Amino acid sequence: MSKENKRYSRLDRLPSLKGIKANSFKQMPMAVIGVGNVGGQVAHHLTLLGCPLILIDNGIVSEENWGTQGFRSEDLGRPKVVVRSEQYRDLNPDCEIKSYHEDISALGVGSLSGAKILFSCLDSWYSRGMLHEVAWELGIPLIDGGIDGTGEQLLCRVTIYDPLLKDGACMFCSWDQNAFQKIRSADIDSKTPCPELRLGPVGDSAPPTFAPSSLGGIVAGIMAIDALKMAAGDIKKAKLGGRELLIDLSNNSFVQIELKRNPNCIFPHEILPLELLGKGISQLTVKETFELAEKELGSDIRLSLHRKHLAQHLICQSGHILKNTDRIAETFPKEESICECGSPLFPLPQSIIQSFNHEQASSFLDKTWKTLGLPEHDIISAKNGHQAMQFVFN
Repeated sequence: MSKENKRYSRLDRLPSLKGIKANSFKQMPMAVIGVGNVGGQVAHHLTLLGCPLILIDNGIVSEENWGTQGFRSEDLGRPKVVVRSEQYRDLNPDCEIKSYHEDISALGVGSLSGAKILFSCLDSWYSRGMLHEVAWELGIPLIDGGIDGTGEQLLCRVTIYDPLLKDGACMFCSWDQNAFQKIRSADIDSKTPCPELRLGPVGDSAPPTFAPSSLGGIVAGIMAIDALKMAAGDIKKAKLGGRELLIDLSNNSFVQIELKRNPNCIFPHEILPLELLGKGISQLTVKETFELAEKELGSDIRLSLHRKHLAQHLICQSGHILKNTDRIAETFPKEESICECGSPLFPLPQSIIQSFNHEQASSFLDKTWKTLGLPEHDIISAKNGHQAMQFVFN
């Protein structure tokens, strides 16, 4: 028996996998967003299965991470995803790994479109909500794990959302306007009342997490087991979505809750039909995108950015205005966000656009999407009356 066959031999004989072979996991890409305490251990389990991995985290290893996230002293100051990628390749050279040292708000969502399951292991509810929207729009089940970061109690939970289920509950089904406002106002980096009016990604505004690695390990283990159950039972038929497991290890209690779709939920619960473009963001201009949409939908096309905003003009706190910048606010480089007078720059509110027709795009028609700051593999929507389509850059 070869070393590779020995690696997976016990997995192949697991009755609980209902005959699924370990080689099958090589065709099941999994995306782990956040690779700290919980996410690092989730990815560890998936690596042992041989699943192709997509790892996303914008964090850097700090000394505080040593005792709870399994990083070493020599990892200090390095991107977490880079370190994790090295760890997992050593653990299983057979495992394919793509890593993105990016904030989820600035990442092109098409980067996740091939994943079978998304694992949310994020610290902030703002980022969690954004990832949840992406999961639903792409039609990918999401397993969300969380722990009580206050350190006061040993509380944790695992929630599964499945957009493939008819009338499945989403994260926002239990939220009201006050909850949304609280999350939006938690952006400590914003200098304005509206998060969209700042430059650069929102980032993680969550406070530091105080929890032992063992608590994260429990959550990670359950998340990985749920993924196994979904894979063994066929993801579309497993019907594990809409369930939340609450664990109180201070009192050794477990409670499972069935989540129900809220008919008045403000979230549309729609899966986007995506059409792959033959060009990348560095090749296709805005004008060419209009032309592609016109071939499919006819005239009077309106293009829309996906959860991003184009800033046509910038203003600083001293009142200086920079015109015709035409850059996406969420991916605006930090090194360019300071005015010549030394004051921070912000998008001029009345110049921010998220959707535009041919005439409104006149100042940037001949620019490529990369020049505008669109991330790789992102989505552009095109609409004409009641018809619509979504392009994803390859």
